[in-house]
Amino acid sequence: MADHVEPQDLAAKKAADAERTRQRQALELQRERILSERTSSPHRREALSQAHPDRAMARGLPAEYIEVANAKSAAINAAYDTISRERRGFVDAL
Repeated sequence: MADHVEPQDLAAKKAADAERTRQRQALELQRERILSERTSSPHRREALSQAHPDRAMARGLPAEYIEVANAKSAAINAAYDTISRERRGFVDAL
């Protein structure tokens, strides 16, 4: 009768397996976010350099273009700040 497994033992094993799966998924998500952080920063810098108002002024573009460049730069920075805050919150939650 050593092969007989109690229902409570099966439930505990399933719960432990589910917890290990959840932990693996959380670690994989954290790894993906860390990797995306490494790639998002250069993309942000590139986008910011293209949309920077000083660049528009250096090209001699009219004031309307400089206002658009200011708005684009602000939007890029706001998006990056949001992403950074979400990443910090996720890491703090682990």
